Amino acid sequence: MSATRVGLGLLVAAGVVFCGGKRWVETRTLRVVNIPISLARGAVSTGTFVINAHGFYSINIVRAEPGNLACNGVALTTRRITSLDGLPVYRQPEEQSAAANVTIGSFLGTFEGKPGRHDLAIEILSDTGCLRSLRPRLYITASGDDFYRWNQRYESLCSISFLASLLGVVLIVSGAYGAIQRRSDANSNFSILK
Repeated sequence: MSATRVGLGLLVAAGVVFCGGKRWVETRTLRVVNIPISLARGAVSTGTFVINAHGFYSINIVRAEPGNLACNGVALTTRRITSLDGLPVYRQPEEQSAAANVTIGSFLGTFEGKPGRHDLAIEILSDTGCLRSLRPRLYITASGDDFYRWNQRYESLCSISFLASLLGVVLIVSGAYGAIQRRSDANSNFSILK
């Protein structure tokens, strides 16, 4: 097998690995929920959302406008109704009240997400409907470490693809140079015999 063919094979393989790997990394969903919610008393449901990458996810209520998540001195208080299909949700002790599953503040907890379909329902216990002007959103996103890990995988794919294509180009050039050299030698030997 000639070096040129091996080089072409490496170039094609590098392109397939890069494109396929890039597509695979890009389809990992690390920001799984980002929906507007009302902070008036009542239930809020995410509906079904899909996690397709193992990681540690946090559940937060974020605001689009600056401001404190308190209304007339009443702090945001929530209770988780569902357990994310059996996945335990962890919270800091200072963010929990004595009542079961009750959280004070915008950080609702963190969980180890596994691939699958999940849903989450929370109940707003506080009378914080006046926070509507802050345009609150329920946000479930992977940790910074998970984003870093997936970015590292993407960079590794890029490096491997680049090195394989570089080796492919070197083999193509050396194969072409060898073919030119052989033709030159064959032409010069043939001309001597005449």
